[in-house]
Amino acid sequence: MHFRSPSRTPATVVVVSLLLVSCRSEDPVAPAAGARAHPVDPIPAPAPEPAPPPTVVDATAGTPTPAAVEPPTPPAEATPEHGGWTVGASDDGRFEVAWRATGGAVPRNEPFEMEVLVRRGGDPVEGATVKVRGWMPDHGHGMVREPLVREVGGGRYHVEGMLLHMRGEWDLLIDVTKDGVADTARSALEL
Repeated sequence: MHFRSPSRTPATVVVVSLLLVSCRSEDPVAPAAGARAHPVDPIPAPAPEPAPPPTVVDATAGTPTPAAVEPPTPPAEATPEHGGWTVGASDDGRFEVAWRATGGAVPRNEPFEMEVLVRRGGDPVEGATVKVRGWMPDHGHGMVREPLVREVGGGRYHVEGMLLHMRGEWDLLIDVTKDGVADTARSALEL
């Protein structure tokens, strides 16, 4: 019995070449060292040593309290110098949104968690629907996982299952919907 191999037309070669090139990282060695080739199931990194909880000074009493029990809401003018928060208004200015990675810097190709704070007119927004997405504008695709967002209270939301799996420019998109009002906050990240 004789099998014929499928013909390779120029169109087939072009399509396959485009597919191979379209999600190529600028780094010729992808994925990251120590990671498996399939980004959906990365090898877990060893857990970092837990840092001692920061101490917060109660402005009314002037006494230190452990922040691990109830982390403070960042000030409206918070910047990365204020505890690592990234702060900005949503696209149409309907919400003020602050976020930070709970373990420090946002890692590449490693799962991480985030804290998100949502305000409207300076007041915490509770009971909102919050979704967090990652998008690579240069590649035209997003994350390979859908993170889980749960409300913590006081306008705070905890995000689990974040994974920005490739080197390059990412847009972090935080969609907020409350009482029929929807808007998106955006942050640019370079990994």
